[in-house]
Amino acid sequence: LEPLSKREIVAAAIYIVCIIFWILPGIASYIFPESVASVLSGINQVYPPIIGILVMHFLKIDGEPVIDYKDSLKAVPWSTYIFMGTILYLSSTLSNGDIGLTAWLSEAMLPVFQNISPFVFILLMVAIPAVLTNFISNSVTIAITFAVAMPMLSSIYSGQINPQLIAILITVAANFSFATPTATPPVAVALDTGWINTKSLFVWGMSIAIVCMILAIIVGVPLGSALVAG
Repeated sequence: LEPLSKREIVAAAIYIVCIIFWILPGIASYIFPESVASVLSGINQVYPPIIGILVMHFLKIDGEPVIDYKDSLKAVPWSTYIFMGTILYLSSTLSNGDIGLTAWLSEAMLPVFQNISPFVFILLMVAIPAVLTNFISNSVTIAITFAVAMPMLSSIYSGQINPQLIAILITVAANFSFATPTATPPVAVALDTGWINTKSLFVWGMSIAIVCMILAIIVGVPLGSALVAG
């Protein structure tokens, strides 16, 4: 491999700084005094990359900008981002409480789960969000699955299943989004590179999701139970 150029080193350093400022708002209260933490916690995640891009555009190394702004714009997969923006908007609409979809699902699913054992219910609470998250955003998947699961945990499965355990499993399973471009923006961007086709993405992505579901049951249930009990 050829040694990194000055521009590449500067670009990498700015990228690392962006990552630091992405992380800082969440951990600032544990590291800094309250006066400093209150300022850092107010940093929006959008600001670091925008500032980083501007710095790399105006900062010149050997007479040339670290990154040319026009070249950067040409490299952006705009169609993918517009597609993901549309999917996220539609997904957030589905979870809107005013529409009533989550409430309707909760009422409709209640009779279905009345004759299902607690263990099968746990399996479903891993499988449903793991599949659903590959077609809508994970945040909407969590909102819908929680709306279905929590009323049942306080009625049918009251005293049989710990709600905190189910909350952990649903949240984990909702991140098994590997199989479709609608699953999560990084998957859509990966597909747009042309290195993988839709069929391979679905086959391998869903295979990984299934492996993760099995691990969530075998490892996640006992580990989650131990954490909740502790």
